[in-house]
This record gives sequence, structure tokens and C-alpha cells, in this order.
Amino acid sequence: MEAPWLLITDGSHNEKQYLYNISDNRYHRLNGFPEFHDMKVLASAYGWLVLVNPKTDYTYIWNPISMAKIDIGQLNIHDAYIFEKCVMSKPPSEPDCRLVFYTITGGHQAFLQLVDDDNIIHKYLPDDTYRDVMLMAVVSFRGTLYGFLHPGCRFVTIDFDNETVEFRPILKLVDQQPWDMPWPNREWALYWDDHMIESPCGQELLLVRKMFLCQFSPDKFDFRVFRLDVERKEYVELDSIGDRAIFISHCGGGFCCDTGIFRRNCIYYTVKQGMSRSAYVYDFNYRSTTLLLPCSAARLTLSANYWVERRVLEI
Repeated sequence: MEAPWLLITDGSHNEKQYLYNISDNRYHRLNGFPEFHDMKVLASAYGWLVLVNPKTDYTYIWNPISMAKIDIGQLNIHDAYIFEKCVMSKPPSEPDCRLVFYTITGGHQAFLQLVDDDNIIHKYLPDDTYRDVMLMAVVSFRGTLYGFLHPGCRFVTIDFDNETVEFRPILKLVDQQPWDMPWPNREWALYWDDHMIESPCGQELLLVRKMFLCQFSPDKFDFRVFRLDVERKEYVELDSIGDRAIFISHCGGGFCCDTGIFRRNCIYYTVKQGMSRSAYVYDFNYRSTTLLLPCSAARLTLSANYWVERRVLEI
């Protein structure tokens, strides 16, 4: 898998777009797709982008290569403008594609299903049992949607059935208890973001935990990475990710790939729109962070950075 592009949108209406190539440390300005105007990117998968207008709640799925578009319309979910991520179970051009919208801080989620009948969209809400459950991370892996829930730090499968959604606990093989993780024990951690992504080999999942440290800590962020074995229902914390690099965005998806000429054993990450036009590189060897300025033309308060699939856009 090639390293993803860093998509940079800039301007009062996102009318300027750039692609940053981490392999040669260069950025290229795109011709200016109107599809990005006033939109933010929630997902990049299967060659498609999921975009939402945070002011109007208008949402669609778009393929920049074929220019095909699937109009979802308004999600009509309270506070839908704060959605930051979306996971698709399969390419949206295939029947029965399921989508999960959520925030990385939990508490807001929406569930949609695209049916091969004039692209009818069914909107689901969780069963009342799960109204107070926060969905912290979601991934589509081998045809199954996996979720990570709080409270309890539990792993579940996400199943759509009878116009509702069920979070089915995954039970450990050894004692048939829910497969969970202990509470983060990093000192001075105020809160954290969790990201579940597929490894380059396609045989395992990784849970990447970005921890926000208190102001008295010399470092602003710390990271933990866990390898998840969904067959054995086990996890192990990694001291190193080896000859790989991880890419995560505040909005949009995450990626993991074998390193080429860019830095190994590192996490490349972006922050919330308006907080910085830079990207950052966390080095596992030294447990330190360095700054990366991918596009000097972008402005601080009007730009946003998203890691997107290599195949989704062309220079």
C-alpha cells in the first residue's frame, strides 16, 4: 500500500485544494473541485469520499475519478455538524453498503444503509439499550463492522437488523467475558482519541490511541498502539510498529503502510481545522514529536488537513 495523500483544503469556502506527497515532500495545487466547497471530509475508502457540510448537514458520497455522486441529503440527526468520521462497510456502488457516522470523542452516531433500489437510504438509530453508549472507533474488516465502545472499553460487532442497530459484545475465548481493554494509565492524560485501522498485511487490526496530556506535561500528546487479534479475541501493546508508518486525521480515516522513503516507526497525524496548518510526526524510537509544514500556501485559520487514499485523487 502506498502512503496516502495529504489533502489540504483552504479558503473561506474551501475553494482551494492541495495534495501533499509525503514521498517527495512536495505539494501540488488541484484545479479546484467545487465538490469540496464548504464541505469537510469524513471518510476516504474504496476510491470514494464522504463529505458533509457542517452548516447545513448536507451529505454525499463522491468518487473524484469517475465523478459519480450518491446524494444522502441531510442526516437530520441532532448536532450532526460535529460528525468527524464515517466508515463504509464496502464500496457504496455495491448493494447493501452500510455507513456509520460518529465523533472521535463519542456520544454522537448515525447509521445508514444504501439499498440497490434507486439508492434508497435507510436511517437507523441504536436500540434504546445503547442510547448512553459512546462509539469511540469503528473499522470495516473482512466484511464485518467492528466498534470500540465506552464506557467499558469494549469491542463489539455492529449489526444492522430490523431497522435498528445492535452492538454485539465480542466474548473472549478463555472465559467468555466481554473482550475489553483496561482504562488508559498514562499519567496526566486528560482524554484520548481512538482509531482502529487495518494493517498493511490485511491480517490484523491496530488500535491507535492518541492521548491528550495536561498543560504541565512537556509533551502535548502521547501515543499507544495495540495489535488486535479478532480471531483469538486478544490484544497486545506494541513498543514499536517496525518498518511501518501510521497516518491519522482529526476528521476522516486512518491508514497504515510499509514505509518507503519516508520515516519508519512513526505516526503522522493532523489536528482540528483552524488549530494548525501543519501536520505532525510522532517518532516511536524517541517518543517525541516534530512538525511538518506540508503546504506553505495554506492559511492557519482557514485550512484543514485530511489523509486520503492515493487512488482517490490524481495530480
